[in-house]
Amino acid sequence: MHKHLAFVFLAITVAFLGGCATGPSASTPAVSQQEAQQAWAEANQNNGDLPKFVRSDADNVAILQTISARIDQVLPPFCQHFQLRQCGFMVEYDPADTVNAHADGQQKVTMYKGLMDYLSSEDEIALVLGHEVGHVLASHVAKQQQNVMAGALVGTLLDAAAGTGGAFSRLGAQTGMLLYSKEQEREADLIGAYLLSHAGYNLDQGGRLFSVFAKLSKQQVSGFTDTHPTGPERVVAWNKTRSIVAANPQGLPRLVAD
Repeated sequence: MHKHLAFVFLAITVAFLGGCATGPSASTPAVSQQEAQQAWAEANQNNGDLPKFVRSDADNVAILQTISARIDQVLPPFCQHFQLRQCGFMVEYDPADTVNAHADGQQKVTMYKGLMDYLSSEDEIALVLGHEVGHVLASHVAKQQQNVMAGALVGTLLDAAAGTGGAFSRLGAQTGMLLYSKEQEREADLIGAYLLSHAGYNLDQGGRLFSVFAKLSKQQVSGFTDTHPTGPERVVAWNKTRSIVAANPQGLPRLVAD
């Protein structure tokens, strides 16, 4: 595919998806490049390895059950806010060393031992779980799938006209996958912060989680092709998110942008 033609298509697709695709419903904190670079420098002042807090699988499962129960008690108003027909989530523990956690489109959250090993307290683990439940509440997986389908549709129409053999369809799907994804990550942090505030967790103590992400991050600032903010960007966004929640910790979240 000609590079200039691909660039033009990309611009058209972003403009089209920006007008009709499904994005985040929350006003999320903006992060400047300078703020991210400062957070990167602070996270890497100590070049030592991150400590690990290895627990047994049984202990990890017990912690997740405790956190899930506390979140579940405060969940109904959030489900009502997001107009969900089914209010709830399930947590699956995976003993693999993968440093990750994720939510699927079926209200299931998977937590990996590899990530939990880096977290020192229930408050930190709760922030991860709250973030993933935020994805569930905001239906991010379904919205991303809609964006992928919309992007692929635009590409398919251009493929038919230009005879490019599906190249535009693939590029359109990739663009749909990227659109709003970083904003959705920040939105999930915001929703999770409100959830955990209602559930009685300490957001200040749990915030060490984002220092861990910054230390593990391979870059300071995310690019267009990145689906997640970098660790340093999340540190900055979290500090701003925490201030938003601290201003009204027990109130219902005002998540919809003006």
